[in-house]
This record gives sequence, structure tokens and C-alpha cells, in this order.
Amino acid sequence: MILGALVDAGLHLEDLKKSLSGLAMKGYTLKARTVHKGDLRATKVDVLTDSASIPGGLKTLADLERILHRSRFAEPLLQKGLKVLKRLIQAEAKAHGVSPGRLRPHGMDPVDTLVDIMGAVVGLHLLGVQQVVSSPIHVGSGIKGLPAATAELLKEAPLYSSGITQELATPTGAAIITTLTEDFSPTPLLTLHSIGYGAGTVDLAQGLNLLRVLIGEPLAIHHPYQTDRVIELETNIDDLSPQIYEHLMESLLAAGALDVYFTPIVMKKGRPATQVSVLATRTHANDLLNLLFQETTTLGIRIRELARAKLLRIERTISTSFGKIRVKITERGTGRMDAAPEYKDCKEIAQRTGLPLRTVLDQIKAEARNVVRSLGRKY
Repeated sequence: MILGALVDAGLHLEDLKKSLSGLAMKGYTLKARTVHKGDLRATKVDVLTDSASIPGGLKTLADLERILHRSRFAEPLLQKGLKVLKRLIQAEAKAHGVSPGRLRPHGMDPVDTLVDIMGAVVGLHLLGVQQVVSSPIHVGSGIKGLPAATAELLKEAPLYSSGITQELATPTGAAIITTLTEDFSPTPLLTLHSIGYGAGTVDLAQGLNLLRVLIGEPLAIHHPYQTDRVIELETNIDDLSPQIYEHLMESLLAAGALDVYFTPIVMKKGRPATQVSVLATRTHANDLLNLLFQETTTLGIRIRELARAKLLRIERTISTSFGKIRVKITERGTGRMDAAPEYKDCKEIAQRTGLPLRTVLDQIKAEARNVVRSLGRKY
């Protein structure tokens, strides 16, 4: 299905065949044909193997590593292929309780496996793909729908099931995607150039057995902006004591939230309520989700992944008339640099000197701007 999607997206089959001729192995043929899954047209790529031509001594999956080491590929492509293959072998060995060196194919064509792996690596290279981003992996339910080796390979990867009991992700496919993917997220910001649909063999009673590939360029956001992705957790609460909210915010920030804010809203039947919004990195999102359930009365939390553009920020400690103060320095793309003093430092100065906090903030901002201006771009 991966090869089919890449060919459908514009990869020339003859170019793929030529590049795969570097494999130190014969006994297979690549065929591509157009098929329909439901109302959608797709490309079906088959790896046809001839058992009579399979190289001798190919008895275990570990033997595929030997073949790959003897193959003629550019070193970066070879190393990617070896990494995929090794992860697949380790997962299969763990699932079957044997050492990797003694692992025999279990319902798996070893030639087809090696062609699939190197075909994916080479195909992405021929298409000029520099980064792979994947959506969460759709898997079948039950042991048959999610084989042990596939489950092993999908550790730490986001996955979901819609209740289909058939196998939707094979061990080889899981090894390829989880090894080559740099990030799992919804469709990233990009300028879309081509689309490919790769067809599977089985016709599903629910849904279409297709893999879609989108190829494009990342949205051009230039200096001084940085881009990243954050998780937003959001819930509406109408039955929580107002006394809890201060503790909730402090707990969420201490647990790694990037930001927490509360918005007064009106819910159904005119009930006043509070909308709790939390921004987080993917690393902290699950802990923050659990914390919201533990500390509030909410029954459900909305989860969204958002793209974010932000100014480049540099933290520095500068000398002012009040002593050493921490500031955040930003550049807005027009050559103008801003400096924002750390609020906690200013608050401590106001408490120590008895000056109004606003006076302290204004004076330190003015002094900080002068310091930053003298630094120029050297900060």
C-alpha cells in the first residue's frame, strides 16, 4: 500500500524498479495497476515472487540483513532500510519468543518484505521527500486485528481503532512508518503538490482499504518566526467551587502547561460557567489531561492539536538601577527589538522598595530597551 500510494503520487514505477535493482536479490517482479475502492481510484502495487529464484540460505528474517548489507544503495538509504528491518525482526522475535537469529518467517514472504522496505525508502528519496509526518495509525481490534508484532512496533506511536476486526496495519507497514516518520500529527501546514492512494488487497465491509499520501512543501514562515505544534485541552465547567480555580491553575502550570486561562461563558439553560483552556506540549498533554479529570468535575475534555507561530525569544539577565533583572528579548522582523522584564523580579523589587509595581515595570522596561539597543543583534 505504501508503494502504491507513492506510485500514485507521481513516482515512476520504472524508476523504482531501476533503483531497486541494487538489491542483492532476484526472484521478484513489481507490477502496478489501477483499481477502485468504493468510489475512489487508487494504485495497487504487487510484489510477485518466484520461489524458484529466491536466493539459497534464505531461511530466517535475519538472513535479510545479510542480503541488504551486500546490496548497492547509497549509504544513507541503506542505513534507513537496515534500521526498519532490524526493528521489524526484533518485534517479530519478541512476539514469537525466539532470538532474532532463529526467527523464521511466519506467514510472511521475506522477499516481499525486503522489497517493501527498500521500495519505501528509495521511493521517498526519488520523490524528494525530506520529512515524513504521519497521522495516528488506524489499527484493527482484537488479536487478529492488531497482531503482537505490530503492537510492539507501534509502542509510543498514536493509534486508534474503529472496531474493524481485520488487520489494518501489518508488521512491515508499522515498521516502515514508525521508523521513517519524524512526527505524528494531523495534516501539517503545507502547500500541497500531489496526492497518492495506495490500495490494499482486502475489501473492507467498513471503510476503504486505502493509504493516502500527501506530498507538498511546508508553509513558508520565515525569520523571525518559529513554528511548532501544541496541544489544546478545553472543557466547560458549571459546578466547581470558584475557590478551586486558583489551585487548579497552579497545579497545571507546575505539571508542565505552557499556558492556562479561564473564560466566563454561559451554557445551556442560561447557566454561568467557566471554560478552562490549557496549552501543552505533546510530552505533557496526557499528564495534564489526567490532572484536569482529577481536580475538576468535568466529564469530558476536548483535545486539539494546533500549529503555532511565535517570535524568537532569548532570555538574558541584564544590569539595571534596581540590580540584576531577567528579561525576554524578541525581534519583530522590522529590526525593532523589544525587552520584557520578568514579572516576578519586578514584583519583588516593588515589595522591597515600596514603589508602585507599575512604576517599577515602566522604569525597568525603559532601561532594558536601552541595554538591548546597545547589544544590537549580538544578543
